[in-house]
Amino acid sequence: MSMVGSIAAQLQDLRIRAGNPSIRLIAQLTSKRGRRHAMARSTIQDKLGGRSPVNLSEALSIIEAFADYAISIGAPLSEQEIDSHLWRERISAQPGVKTKEELSVRALVVPESIPIAWDLHPFRMAGMDDLVHLIETSKDAPIANWLPDVIATMRQAQMTIAEMLERAARDHPRGIVQTAAALNKRFPPRISGEPWNQTVRVDGAVNAFLRNAARFYGVEAAPIIVAGLRLAEASECVNCFEVSIGSWHLPGGIYRCIENLRKAGFPNDANSVLTAVGESRKSDRILEVLVFFAEKGAVSDVVIILKGIGSGGPGNMAAVINGMEVTNYKNIDSAVQEMIRGIPYNKHSDYAQFFAAVGRQEIADRVMLARDEPPF
Repeated sequence: MSMVGSIAAQLQDLRIRAGNPSIRLIAQLTSKRGRRHAMARSTIQDKLGGRSPVNLSEALSIIEAFADYAISIGAPLSEQEIDSHLWRERISAQPGVKTKEELSVRALVVPESIPIAWDLHPFRMAGMDDLVHLIETSKDAPIANWLPDVIATMRQAQMTIAEMLERAARDHPRGIVQTAAALNKRFPPRISGEPWNQTVRVDGAVNAFLRNAARFYGVEAAPIIVAGLRLAEASECVNCFEVSIGSWHLPGGIYRCIENLRKAGFPNDANSVLTAVGESRKSDRILEVLVFFAEKGAVSDVVIILKGIGSGGPGNMAAVINGMEVTNYKNIDSAVQEMIRGIPYNKHSDYAQFFAAVGRQEIADRVMLARDEPPF
């Protein structure tokens, strides 16, 4: 099967899983996103039939139409099925780019924004005609110009803001930066603790927006968003973005994100993403990243992840160790030692008590033995 046919077949499979909407309905759904994303029925038929290649913008418009239809019939597609990053990879594998120079040029292209269809139905049902008017008349304006006001009003009315923020996070990467900075200004972070030991927590709306942005653009566009947030004086948002990358993306995506950050001159941010894998990722999904990086020969990156596991809390550390034992992970002993090196200063006693309480006295003893060792 040709690559064109392969992409078409994958789209057809997704169409069936979405409830098999008609070509006419797909065209209507694409037109709802505006003139830029509207597609004629004949064009859609050619793309799905494999008679002409599908570019990224066309594929994302069609996929978004499938997603909207699936939601309308009460059987939404999974995030993995409509993941823009995965589809971007599939589309970019089509013939057409041959030389290293051309590949380098394409690698520098800013990822396209994902078509956004704003769901105004809840506002109409709630009689919030002012918000409907604001959004409808702001289609050509930057999302950052109007979204903070919309979110503030929705919060006041105690409406859910999750879907609105998820859709807004499909904007192009530079738009993501603008919107994150605008939301962070409207909903400032909370600062607690003493002046010499302060904790800064971004607002929940800002965090949710960045979490979605990391899912859509956390691989290719990570350097753009990291740099942009700092230049927009929203540096406290960077950690949220990087934690979301490490928590959500598949191992291959994390590996490419790390490569992109380092190539762009952000080695510390690359390390922050790796630490987030150990600290914040679900314990049953950490091993897949460790194995992937080990197979790539990225030994120093594996060490950073292991130390992140140690700093992520004793429960997290115990769960990963158990997983390693069940799966016969290689070099468990040295891996555990790196985790112990990641335990925060003055927390060794707490960790040792935890491990002793769950019947892992041998780990507790090792933790206490390392209490007075230098953290390197």
